[in-house]
Amino acid sequence: MWVKIKKIIPQKARRFGLDNELKILNLKNDWNKIVAEALGNKFKEKSETVNLKSDILYVRCKNAIWAGELQIRKEKLLETIKDHKIKIKQIKFIF
Repeated sequence: MWVKIKKIIPQKARRFGLDNELKILNLKNDWNKIVAEALGNKFKEKSETVNLKSDILYVRCKNAIWAGELQIRKEKLLETIKDHKIKIKQIKFIF
């Protein structure tokens, strides 16, 4: 019987303790979509995910201005991330 690879990878990642790496990879791939969904298209391409550690997401921003803008809208981003079934307690914006 054939099984889709998108079902196998998360299972194997958990088995080998790579669950966090898979989460951050998926989040990196979907980040601009999540940002646009939460805040609008003008916020796309202004930041990128860097790391996910202890349910804290680290996001690198283009500069301090964008870090401040995203910080102001952090709660909306957290809500949208939660809608995508990713457990994150806090976001730290760096530049």
